Amino acid sequence: LVPCVLAFWSWEDLSRSLAEWLTDSSAMGKAVDGNKFASDLLRPTITGVVVPVISIALATLVSTTVNVLRARQVDLRALINKEA
Repeated sequence: LVPCVLAFWSWEDLSRSLAEWLTDSSAMGKAVDGNKFASDLLRPTITGVVVPVISIALATLVSTTVNVLRARQVDLRALINKEA
């Protein structure tokens, strides 16, 4: 319990100091292309393909979940009416 509480209270300071150390020591590397790779390739891919696919997948999951829950409710209602 003590390590969990200690980690919770010190996480913000630890993450901030680690980020500053990585930035200062150039351990993460620096973009030499002026972030052109991200703007030319990654952003159009994410906004053009990834986001619609994820939204369709999540909508399908939500639809299936609602359908299953509705079917359970109808079955339960039928069983209650049958018993009464």
